[in-house]
Amino acid sequence: MRPNLGKNLAIMVFVGGVFAACTPLPPFPASPPDASPAYRTGKFDGCEYGYMEAGRDHYSDITFKDVKRIAEDADYGEGWQFGFDMCFEEGSRYLDIMPGGGPSTP
Repeated sequence: MRPNLGKNLAIMVFVGGVFAACTPLPPFPASPPDASPAYRTGKFDGCEYGYMEAGRDHYSDITFKDVKRIAEDADYGEGWQFGFDMCFEEGSRYLDIMPGGGPSTP
């Protein structure tokens, strides 16, 4: 018996849509077009840490702050600070508009 690929695909798209709707992802700041890989990695790490510092849900155990690398790698450090600043601000703004003024508590 041959599986119904169309039906399976429709179910997967539906389930994916349900999960996507339940977990809003914040916007991620764009890197300059000529940014180095170290800058991009730093920006990602800083952004994750910024959301954690702002108190966003699902970011409570983030440990993306490599102080040594920030100090030693200028591109990484610059990207980290940019990502942190942007995402901390965005995370704080998100919490301001949440019902109750902040993340849900367990």
